Amino acid sequence: MKKVIFGIIVLFLSLPFLQSMTGTFSLRPLSGHGYVAPDTVFTWKKWWDGTFQIQREKYINDNFGFRNLFIRGYNEISYNLFNKLNLDGGVVGKENYLYEQRYLDAYYGVDFLGDEIIKEKVRKIKRIQDTLQKLNKFLLIVLAPGKGSFYPEYFPDELKRIKGPTNNESYENHLKEQVVHHIDFNTHFCNIKKTSSHSLYPKYGIHWSSYGATLAADSIISYLNKNSYRKMQRFNWHSVVMKKSNLYDNDMGDAANLLITDLSDSSAYPVLEEVPGDYDKISTLVISDSFYWTLASIGLEKRYSKFHFLYYNKQKFPENMPVDPTDLYNFTNESDVVLIISTEATIKDLGWGAIEKMYNFYFSDFTDPELRTKIIEMQNYIRADKNWSKAIAEKANKEKVSFDSILFREAKWEVDRFLKHQMTK
Repeated sequence: MKKVIFGIIVLFLSLPFLQSMTGTFSLRPLSGHGYVAPDTVFTWKKWWDGTFQIQREKYINDNFGFRNLFIRGYNEISYNLFNKLNLDGGVVGKENYLYEQRYLDAYYGVDFLGDEIIKEKVRKIKRIQDTLQKLNKFLLIVLAPGKGSFYPEYFPDELKRIKGPTNNESYENHLKEQVVHHIDFNTHFCNIKKTSSHSLYPKYGIHWSSYGATLAADSIISYLNKNSYRKMQRFNWHSVVMKKSNLYDNDMGDAANLLITDLSDSSAYPVLEEVPGDYDKISTLVISDSFYWTLASIGLEKRYSKFHFLYYNKQKFPENMPVDPTDLYNFTNESDVVLIISTEATIKDLGWGAIEKMYNFYFSDFTDPELRTKIIEMQNYIRADKNWSKAIAEKANKEKVSFDSILFREAKWEVDRFLKHQMTK
């Protein structure tokens, strides 16, 4: 009997190794954006410097047999026994509504920058808008809805607190006051929440629903057609199909990676129709957080003749490459329309440095091509210096401004100092 028990234990412990070697069982892949270490190729150089062993260890750790099953099982236990999501900032609300903590923080004003800081930033946006208009370009700020503002009634009781002033409210007030072109979907969605035919915000998703995004996309096009004196093709539909939520409407439910519990439901999807007609060919630059992906999925990009998407102003699409220092300047010059989109959880960093850079393009000596090149070279030099870059990050955090705005300031100061020194020689 002991031998049988021992054999069963050995077999059980050997199963992960056998699965990793043979791949006998087909397992559901994990959802989300988790990094899985790739395998490495053996070379004597890698062996002697230790990089082969390190990379191979990471690969084995991320690819051992039944890893996905174990992770889903662990997540299932955390969710059902402790009401916990093993997601960065994940929160389980009442009736299993899923949130990210940063949306609760934004709703309560925990991340509030201060009215004066926001007022100054809007002043810069206004000057950029007016300058672009003289260049026959149109700037539109889009305040996407936030799940905190849309579903505060499902917050867990232990995370409720006294509500203070918020970044979203301050931006809305100053955008109105300074007459900046904008659409506030955060307020609008809350106002039509009870009368909307279908859900504007999914229970198990963190972004607007595909239905809500379709309404928003059509509103954006209508606003541009009316105010930018351009004619874009609008969205048109006569019917809506209810079906199992796709990855845009169920991103948090999928990313929870549970073993048994199904965090998904049905969502509404308009059946879109193309409206024939003569439309303007519009080149567009989009600077946005992840809310733009849903707009792209329903076909907003088809309305552009050419487009660039700067994801958090860090990664550019469709190239899927890091943003170069000169991209913003070049893409702005190429574009007829510039859209800056942000939800309440990310609006504290609205533009992610792009607004400060654009302001410097038009309202400093940075418009001089030779000086611009020198400043960009200095910025690259500072970025490569770890200590200098760290000091700038600390200063940006202290002053509550973006890293790029401090980087530009320091680079320009260094170039100015160098040029003055050259002139005194």
